[in-house]
Amino acid sequence: MAAASSRPGTVNAKHVIVNGTRDGVDTQLIYDLVVRSVGASASAWLTRVCAAIGTDLIAEGGPVGVVPAEGAFDPPVFLRALAERGFAVQETRIAREMVL
Repeated sequence: MAAASSRPGTVNAKHVIVNGTRDGVDTQLIYDLVVRSVGASASAWLTRVCAAIGTDLIAEGGPVGVVPAEGAFDPPVFLRALAERGFAVQETRIAREMVL
């Protein structure tokens, strides 16, 4: 029987809420991501992956220099890059008709 790991696992969870208007409808997008890791920090793992994605996107013609996070990369492209690396990001969309 294999010995249990003496190193506890870690978890890093992200919960991002985006409010705006899409096609004239008041819309809220909620993104949830949970990273679990045993033997290494989940936070460090996620940080490394995000840095690698940023480097790849810059190499493909993305912005260089100092820019705010929300302006650095196209969000759908970044989310696809996370998915390509095995990270599951859950998107919840809540849309409400705007009252004029």
